[in-house]
Amino acid sequence: MRGINLTIPHKVAVIPYLNELSPEAELMGAVNTVVARDGKLIGNNTDGKGFLYSVREDAGIDPAGKRVVFIGAGGAARAMAVWATLVIV
Repeated sequence: MRGINLTIPHKVAVIPYLNELSPEAELMGAVNTVVARDGKLIGNNTDGKGFLYSVREDAGIDPAGKRVVFIGAGGAARAMAVWATLVIV
């Protein structure tokens, strides 16, 4: 196995079983991608990056300086909110 992609309810539940988290995943408290590398399982979260890409490229909206409302508090919503705070502001 090289890795897996996860969805709810596993994004948070998988964390105790991983050897390492990326800085983004640690900050977000949720993992959607696990990579097996050098005998370790490393968790990452790409939800926020994918969300921002979609808003900018697909919707043609630059969210910089705008107010955003997220409805939901699951792993994806947290990732989007964290990424928006880190990158947009």
